[in-house]
Amino acid sequence: MSERPDSSLLKVDYFGASNNNGEPDGRGTMQTDQGTYIGTFRRGLMHGKGEIVMETGRVVGEWVDGECVSAKVVF
Repeated sequence: MSERPDSSLLKVDYFGASNNNGEPDGRGTMQTDQGTYIGTFRRGLMHGKGEIVMETGRVVGEWVDGECVSAKVVF
């Protein structure tokens, strides 16, 4: 299992659908200091098709339970 950064240290803004627990769930946009993810979520994790946009380029791919399973990097 890979180590993930402590999410409490990241500034996160989320806009979109959420579940009864207030977690991102469905289509939405999550902005952090490192970039913006536009796509689908499930139980608070990136899940399904989406895109991460950063200053240096973007990653278009598919995620399963927060893990990227296929991606194309565009500069």
